[in-house]
Amino acid sequence: MKDHCIFLIPEEWFARYAGLFLFARPAREGYTLRRSQYNLVRSITQEYQKVETPVSPVPVPAGLRATLRSYQQEGYEWMYHLYRQKFGICLADDMGLGKTIQTLALLLKYKEEVPKGTSDRTNTFNQGDLFAGAPAEPALPRYHTSLIVAPASVVHNWVNELKKFAHSLTAMVYTGIAQERKREAMMSWDVVITTYQTLRNDITFLSEKRFGFVVFDEAQNFKNRTSQIYKAVYRIEAAHYVALSGTPVENSLSDLWSLMSVINPGLLGDHTTFRNYFIQPITADISGSRSESLRTLITPFVLRRKKETVLSDLPERMDEVIYCDMEPGQQRIYQEELSRVRNLIMENCLGGNSYEPFAVLKAINRLRQISLHPLLVDPSCQEESAKMTEVFRMLEEIGGSGHKVLLFSAYVSFLDIIAREMQARQWNYAMLTGTTTNREEVIRSFAEIPECNFFLISLKAGGVGLNLT
Repeated sequence: MKDHCIFLIPEEWFARYAGLFLFARPAREGYTLRRSQYNLVRSITQEYQKVETPVSPVPVPAGLRATLRSYQQEGYEWMYHLYRQKFGICLADDMGLGKTIQTLALLLKYKEEVPKGTSDRTNTFNQGDLFAGAPAEPALPRYHTSLIVAPASVVHNWVNELKKFAHSLTAMVYTGIAQERKREAMMSWDVVITTYQTLRNDITFLSEKRFGFVVFDEAQNFKNRTSQIYKAVYRIEAAHYVALSGTPVENSLSDLWSLMSVINPGLLGDHTTFRNYFIQPITADISGSRSESLRTLITPFVLRRKKETVLSDLPERMDEVIYCDMEPGQQRIYQEELSRVRNLIMENCLGGNSYEPFAVLKAINRLRQISLHPLLVDPSCQEESAKMTEVFRMLEEIGGSGHKVLLFSAYVSFLDIIAREMQARQWNYAMLTGTTTNREEVIRSFAEIPECNFFLISLKAGGVGLNLT
């Protein structure tokens, strides 16, 4: 201090003010923050509590042909208020909770409030109001076409949901090699549905457009900030951004930075700052305050609900792990492969030679395949699979009672083996893999044909956009 006294800054102060001084920028008087970082101010003063606009009831749009569940109504209202404040939105509900219908309700409300041809309103958002009290409600911009970007496998699902719940929204599918006539008419539709691949390939054209909403379904598709898809997504211009993802953080906190840098630019700073201040300390668990600071920043813009907390009327899911010993011949093949790889590693290590980690991963994969069925590694093998026997024992019991069964596997070749056995037994089944071209027809046949009790699905093909009852 000026009088040479030593003042020990309390650790609590570092926790309270660290985030504020990381992102605040000096101004003529005091410091400035981005609007999206207002929660940092709320975390240090009770006076700022009044700034947060309470979520008031919002009537669902007249064009919505569905009755929202209570939690869906809450989600829709939460999205609506963020949209009116011009903040980016991340709806991270569990799969099956209706992220699509909540989003469609918002798009319908957007069309209902801002009819085509409406000119810009004169009232504008006053940046100074942010710290004086509740933020003034931003002006509604002119109506623009909305863009939905989704994995190719779920495009048909968006088309079906639009027809079923929001048929008043005109929609166009813009995928594959875009036709010139589609480009010319694009901005005359309410909604344009495209894929991440089409967006990446046609970004020069699409980045010239100004959209009302851009909805990123399965937003984890652009989690890699160095990928071409992320770079394309970042270039899309819109008044409002919505990210839908049940897994906003799949591998690391960098996934979260990529998502927020698109829907709320600048919220988490640049990637270097985010890595140094958040990723490294949180990963090393140096200070729990960093986790709290990050939570403070993103909480207003991320809504995450789990099935067990919002769907109390659902029965509890029952998990059962069933173990079965391999058949003798299958066990012999497994042990031979295990010994071969172990000996190879030992010889390399004892001889002072290095071994390729990829070779070890390849061997582990072969062991997994053998444990499923020896045919996966040797098509001429005559040995039986214990897992195959157990699976069909269970399928006979469940299918015979009239229930429907979803059977997933990471190996399409294993599903092929099961399919051949079902054909031999004259069982009706549907199958969905990455090579399925008539995806919608396959899903419909399983859902609508009573005799079709079994659905064989590869994990990659069925991991997203699969709506089944």
